[in-house]
Amino acid sequence: MTSKSWIFKPFLSVILTSLLVTVGLNFLFAKQVFVNMLRKGFNRPSFVQNATHLVNSNSILSNTLNNANGLEAKSPTARPNQCTSCFPQSSYIFSNVDVCSTEHPRSSNVKLLMLIFTTHTNTMQRNVLRKTWTSIAKNNTSEVRYVFLFGKHDDPNWNDKIVEEAKQYGDIIIKDFKDTYRNLTLKTISGFQWAVGFCPNARYIMKTDEDMWVNTPKLLQDIDSWNISKEVIGHCYSTGAPHRDKKSKWYASPLEYPEKQYPGFCSGTGYVTTMSVAQAIVGVSPHIPYFYLEDVYVAICIRKLGYQLRNVKGFDNNKVPFNPCEYQRIITSHGVAISELKAAWSANC
Repeated sequence: MTSKSWIFKPFLSVILTSLLVTVGLNFLFAKQVFVNMLRKGFNRPSFVQNATHLVNSNSILSNTLNNANGLEAKSPTARPNQCTSCFPQSSYIFSNVDVCSTEHPRSSNVKLLMLIFTTHTNTMQRNVLRKTWTSIAKNNTSEVRYVFLFGKHDDPNWNDKIVEEAKQYGDIIIKDFKDTYRNLTLKTISGFQWAVGFCPNARYIMKTDEDMWVNTPKLLQDIDSWNISKEVIGHCYSTGAPHRDKKSKWYASPLEYPEKQYPGFCSGTGYVTTMSVAQAIVGVSPHIPYFYLEDVYVAICIRKLGYQLRNVKGFDNNKVPFNPCEYQRIITSHGVAISELKAAWSANC
């Protein structure tokens, strides 16, 4: 055996192995794409997304094999400012299409729809909200309507429990993405998509969280006076810088967000906009690459649309020192305990 053949045979073996693995995995990815098409019917955006996933997966695989073989891997690319039909898609597990029905005896006018972020295990928190600041909706029959938004839990038992809760209360929407912090943007856009599809008669939309105090009577009283147009209002910042510290909850790498400044944002703890703005966000979002901080992502969409963000007094993204009567003069407060929610709602000031 010559020295050249001794070197060449292992090298050829590595190359052939890499090629076989690449071809095999590409076949599996392609098979899954077409299986999904057959199950759900052909849908161009979904097909494009799956095909893009196939290409991206192949790129990742190639980089991995190159690294294993001692070759130079391709550098990952930074998040672009726009794309074509690249936003992740999801399907409904429980769509609850009648929340905004105006059939008698329900109100013929839906003034406000509230999209409330929650987690599977916080059943008690949801039950308290049903008895406090969402109770103004009168079981989704008044001019106020609300829904709790869910993705999928890792534990199938929790998924089953939430479906049962959805059937019991009629105030829950469930989609099939994984319900994690990194998927909050997917949750937000899914909420807007549901609103546009199943509650287009609502005049205003509020996005908020389960650990909030929302003064719904005052919100209804003041909302028209804010003259909301092509904008999002709430506790808003005109600018902000990405957190580059990897230990931060809000860490964004230069690849995830290459720009040095965010385009401002309204705190996801509670913001309000109109249905027409929500429709515009839903329309532009397929072409805005995903970014996991949902309030920033919404602001990116707003910038793309040429719309505005506006700070409005009374929306607080931190906890306002608790006083039941003071809470009647604000719109939101964050991190409010269950006992405080009850006390604020029942206060006679």
